[in-house]
Amino acid sequence: MILKPKRLKYGDAVALIAPSGIVREEKFKKAVRNFNEIGFLPISLNNELKNYGYLADTDENRLIELMLFFQNDVLAEGIFCIRGGYGATRILDQINYDIVCQNPKVFVGFSDITALQSAFFVKTGLVTFHGIVAASEFTEYVLEQINDLIVNPVENYVLPARNMKILNEGKAEGKIVGGNLSLLTSLIGTEYLYSFQNNIVFIEEIAETPYKIDRMLNHLLMATDLKKASAIVFGKFHRCEAEHHDSLPEESFTIEEIIKQYFSDFKIPVVYNINFGHIKDGLIFPIGINASIDTEFFEIRLLETAVLK
Repeated sequence: MILKPKRLKYGDAVALIAPSGIVREEKFKKAVRNFNEIGFLPISLNNELKNYGYLADTDENRLIELMLFFQNDVLAEGIFCIRGGYGATRILDQINYDIVCQNPKVFVGFSDITALQSAFFVKTGLVTFHGIVAASEFTEYVLEQINDLIVNPVENYVLPARNMKILNEGKAEGKIVGGNLSLLTSLIGTEYLYSFQNNIVFIEEIAETPYKIDRMLNHLLMATDLKKASAIVFGKFHRCEAEHHDSLPEESFTIEEIIKQYFSDFKIPVVYNINFGHIKDGLIFPIGINASIDTEFFEIRLLETAVLK
């Protein structure tokens, strides 16, 4: 069963939270400016920015912030993570998932936030949104998706995917699940990782070397049910090629070669190079929503809205 949040309305209060890494002042100000400019009221407990090592705050305080905004319907209608970084996995076993289930809200983030999104879906069925954080570039492309997915939900919405390359052709349906490769791999063996079986799985990464990408994909294939996915969608692997890591390209595989080595023989649609991940104009994926993919038309279509109208 999936749990859909209520749609947001322009003018609603939205919480800006930091459940993972340090939020620097310029990122915080950018996040506030983003929401002021598009007509939401940004609410935050981070007016006095601090850090706890490489974390935005202690595990206890980051957990309190997260739970406060889920529990309190007066403070905010939706929750946007300011950035990723690292730290979400440290609080997964302390979250009160009953509170999340009883108060479903629009929850948006990506990268390290993959851990929370996977846990929320597994534990509650909550539909969340992966692809931007509050401090992202809110381009017209991004703003149109926020409107069409979260504010004024469009029926039979076709994700505005760009630059799709097809490895394996075909059509498929399934729930959309996935996220950042490092985080998906880190959840293996826990109770917080999605099932990939019969689902459309999207995967992206940033700043990992090709051999680490190879190792993580191999690990996912050996330790999860990824081979039983209905389709696999690879996004941008930003700054992951050998030349970004002081390595000689001739002594490495490219990311495209690694994907082809592992997935060319799959009898399901597999596409890559789509514009999502750590890039400026990225797709927003509603996690948990039934969707279809058709490589003939380079199309990923939502079969239902991601929010309650």
